[in-house]
Amino acid sequence: MVIWFCIASYLVLHSMALGKINITQDPNILTISNGDAARISCQWNKENIQRVRFQWRKHISSTGEDNGTLLCRVLVTEQNRTQEVRDNTRTCNVTNNTALLTIDAVTQEDDGLYICEVIIEIPSLMKARGNGTQLYVQEVNSGKEDNTILTLDIRLWYLTILLIIPILISVCCYYCKRKKEQELFLDHIYGNVKRNTRSSKKSTS
Repeated sequence: MVIWFCIASYLVLHSMALGKINITQDPNILTISNGDAARISCQWNKENIQRVRFQWRKHISSTGEDNGTLLCRVLVTEQNRTQEVRDNTRTCNVTNNTALLTIDAVTQEDDGLYICEVIIEIPSLMKARGNGTQLYVQEVNSGKEDNTILTLDIRLWYLTILLIIPILISVCCYYCKRKKEQELFLDHIYGNVKRNTRSSKKSTS
């Protein structure tokens, strides 16, 4: 009976000494342009871990523990404190108590919530999850579209000005010509009237 009591006390004290795993995920929200690299870090507070399993999951709709797509899983032992798993687009890196997820060139499909999970297997089985990092991927061509629209507007203004100027010049020339013709016509009429008046005066005399 005493032996069982000692064993139970040891297990309780041992678990209290281990305490809870505190995981810090950074950043909480990450906004990346399409094609850029995204990096999410995860740290935990436990020391003297002999064997730990670390993994990243991507969640879209539900953040349950067993939900989400498993992106990578890395096993770190006391003999090998640095491990790396890499595929075509992602790298999962673990060094001591820090893990780093790197996505080389994000696309719209990478948009989602990323959660790190730490499973300590030795010396005592413990598991914890991070609060998650929400990754937003934004398009980079929105600014280009605005610039394109602005360029088109400027071109339209130039074309409008180029069309208006010849029309204004033509109207001015036509107006000046008509005015000159009218003045010549009036001068001609005034000259005839003046000559007829002089002739009338001579006849009367």
